[in-house]
This record gives sequence, C-alpha cells and structure tokens, in this order.
Amino acid sequence: MAKRKLPKNYLDNAVKEIITAINNLNNRLTSVESVFSTYVEWMKHDKKFKKYLEKKYKDNPPVQNEEK
Repeated sequence: MAKRKLPKNYLDNAVKEIITAINNLNNRLTSVESVFSTYVEWMKHDKKFKKYLEKKYKDNPPVQNEEK
C-alpha cells in the first residue's frame, strides 16, 4: 500500500495556524499585563509592588541567568 500524500498547502497552512495561535497568545498576554498594571495603579500599590519585586529578584535571580 502506498503512502498517502499530503496536500500541497499542508505546510503553509500549518505555519499560518501556528502564527495565528502565537498572535492570539500575544494579544491575551498584552491584555493581562494591561489589566494587572491598571489594577496595581488603581489600588495604589505601586511602591509596595516595586519594592517586593526588587527584593524578590535581588535575593533569587532568574533561573535563565544561571550557567550550568
């Protein structure tokens, strides 16, 4: 039995779907960042939140920066 051939535009369609999914994720992430920023600003926790982040990342550097 012969192998079934893929449609001519199979690869193009797959790449387009991946690009669309990435763009959707980017839009959702941007929305979440905007809402979170607005919330922090609304609750007037700017200084507390910045202080917390500075302390957290000063004590625990991100894993990506560590070399093996």
